[in-house]
Formats: sequence, structure tokens, C-alpha cells
Amino acid sequence: MEALLLIISELLFIAIYPFVAFVGGIIAAIFEAVLTFFAMLLRPLFERNRKKQTNPKTSPVRPKRKGRKYLHWIAAPLIFVGAVIVALNYLFFEPALSFALDQIEDRTSYDIEFTAASGDIFTGRLAISGFEIRDQAGREAGLMLGSASDFEIDVNMWTLLSRDVVLEKLVLNDAVGTIILPPESESQNENRPEQDAEPRRKRGFVVENLAFSDIEVLAVTADQTSHSLQIIQATSQPFRSRMAVFDLFFRSNMNATVDGVPLVVSTETISDNGRRTVWRFDDFPVTAAAVFVDRAPFTWLNGGTISANVQDAWDLSDQYIDMDWRLDLKDTDIAAPPEAGRTQRLMIAALDRVVEQRDGNASLGFQMRFDQDGLRNGATGDMTVFWDALVAGVTKAISDNLGERAEETQDRLNGIGNRIRDIFQREN
Repeated sequence: MEALLLIISELLFIAIYPFVAFVGGIIAAIFEAVLTFFAMLLRPLFERNRKKQTNPKTSPVRPKRKGRKYLHWIAAPLIFVGAVIVALNYLFFEPALSFALDQIEDRTSYDIEFTAASGDIFTGRLAISGFEIRDQAGREAGLMLGSASDFEIDVNMWTLLSRDVVLEKLVLNDAVGTIILPPESESQNENRPEQDAEPRRKRGFVVENLAFSDIEVLAVTADQTSHSLQIIQATSQPFRSRMAVFDLFFRSNMNATVDGVPLVVSTETISDNGRRTVWRFDDFPVTAAAVFVDRAPFTWLNGGTISANVQDAWDLSDQYIDMDWRLDLKDTDIAAPPEAGRTQRLMIAALDRVVEQRDGNASLGFQMRFDQDGLRNGATGDMTVFWDALVAGVTKAISDNLGERAEETQDRLNGIGNRIRDIFQREN
């Protein structure tokens, strides 16, 4: 996903140059034509005035036209560039696209190939067949190989001049990708360095209509265990590059499977700007969930299955996102991962108590709330704000299961921490 979005962003960055040059050439040509037209209209008047003021015995001195000369110097190159762009668009489109992709390869360290392409620079349409991306930088994690039989975008070219570019359409069909997962969990670490995240791009884009079909992503762990995500069909309106993962999985209509377990996301329109999203999967193995979601609270679980049901009524203009969650755990053991900090270990101990009281089963219902800016301002794929809100909701659900107020649970956990600290101080 991140590699595809990166390549699209680079294509949009390159597309702005021929578009601006062509538009500039048109403007210069129109300006030149307008000046010439008015000059022709006003020329007789100037000639009559000049004859009245000039001595017949002396020849008139024509004023120098430096302004027109400068305009020719500006208009001629722009018109020439515009003509070149027209020739590239209609006669040499595929070679021009190959040249653009070569520039992207140098900046992204991905090898990009295609078998056929068509499009129009002026309308913003690009369709590629036999599209293939291959890592050539020896990355330890991330996309190693990806291919798609059909890839198509339709750009609103005038929005290239705005802060966020608008793609009227993004289509990806019959695609396969292989990604290598990091050997150790880094996302669970509370002190995760910011440089691990993908640098934020200066410009984002918004897709008005996204359509994915027949996509399979194979995730390979450090021990060579593979897990699969298959997207049978997915549509999303909107799809924002700065919130790509969230929009695909929580603002879409999607029929998918994760290691063969169905994942269904449905979004319906309830008003002009209002939507309602339902997100559900049932009896998903905890070990597989921790592979795809290497964040708390999933890394707290050991064995068994987990089911999730999310209800979310939202508005396109909402600043905050409120989601109603229900997590059902079955035959689950709770264990703290090695990288868990002191605060997490206290929460894990409380969840362990809840699960033990119910013989390995627990139902956690809660509402999570977070600011959309936390997703928009991060790097693509950085869901830290989302996972932090989810952990806060799980903590509230733990306190409800223990029959305590959230404040009481926090006080009790703080009391446990204080007692542990006192024991270490006495030993020292």
C-alpha cells in the first residue's frame, strides 16, 4: 500500500511540470493574440495622430516596441514546450511514461516495469497493464514484490495547483504483493523512534472513487511463516492518502479474508455527509492477529480466538471520530510481551484477572474517540493515534468488567505500582 501511494505521489509531482508548461504556453499565446488584436484595432488611430503631430518634411520616428519583444521571448519557448507536450501525449506516451518512471525509480529505490500503457496528460487519465514493482534497495522489511494486471488513475489536473490533489478514480485489479514483516516488534514500543516511520509527504491526494478487486497480500515473518490478506472487492469514498490504512479498513465497503477468516466492512449513506460503517470479523486466531496488528492490545493475547464488531456513525466534516467497539475473547491466555513497559504490564495484569474469572473468555465493550488530525498529520500507515485510543477504550472496558470506575482502576493500578516500587527501594 505505502509503495503504491508513494509511486502515485511521485507521478503527480512529475505531472505538474508539463501541465503548468502547457497551460503557460496557452496563456502566453492567448495574451499575445489579444495584444495583437487590440494593436490592429488601435493602429489607425495612432497613425492619424502621428501624421498630425509630425512635420511633413521630417520622417516619423517609430517608437521602440520592447514590451512586445519581451513578450515574444516569453511566449515562444512556452508555446514550443506546449507543442512538445502535445507530441509526447499523442505520439510518444509510453516512452514518456517510461522516462518518468525511471526518475521515480531513482528516488524510491523500486524497480518499476509495465507491459502497456495509455493515457492523456491533458485529461489526467493513466491506465497501465502488467504493472510490476520490485524492491532493489535490499530493504529488511516492507514490499518486496508487487504486480497488478490493471492499474488506472484519473486525475483532476487543475487540482495539481492546490494543496491536495484530487483523483477522480483509482482502480487496481488482479494484484499480488509480498511484504516482509520486521523481525522484532517495534510498533509496540512506547519509545518508538520517529525516524522509523515513513517521512511525511508534503502533498497528499484524495481519491473520490477507489475500487480494488482480486488483491492478495502475502505477509512473511522473520521465521518464514506466511499469512495472507485477500481483498475480493473494496470501494471507498473518500480515500485520503494521509489516512490510507484507516480509510481502506474503516471507511469503505470491503469483502476480504485474513488467513481465510472473513472480514466484512460495510458503509451506508444516511445523509448528505453522514455515513454509518459496520466492521466485523469472527473467531480470528490470536496468533495471526498479532502478526498483522503488531500493537497493543493484540500483543497481550496468547492463543485462542478474537472476534470484533465495530459500529461507527460519522460525518465527513467530523473533527473527532467516535467508534463503538466490542471485542470477544475465547480460550485466551494473557501475557505481557517482552517490550511492554510498566504501565502496559499493569493493564495486562488487570486484563488477565478479567480473563481468569471467565475461564479464558471475556467480552469488552467500549467507545473509542480520537482526533482525525492525529492520522492526517502522521506518515502513511502510522496508526499510533488509533491504537492509543483503542488501548484507552480497552482499559475502560477492563474497569467495567471488574465492576469499578475507570478512576478506581487507575488508582488501584497506581497503588500496585507504588507497592512494587517500595519493595525495590527496601531491597536496595
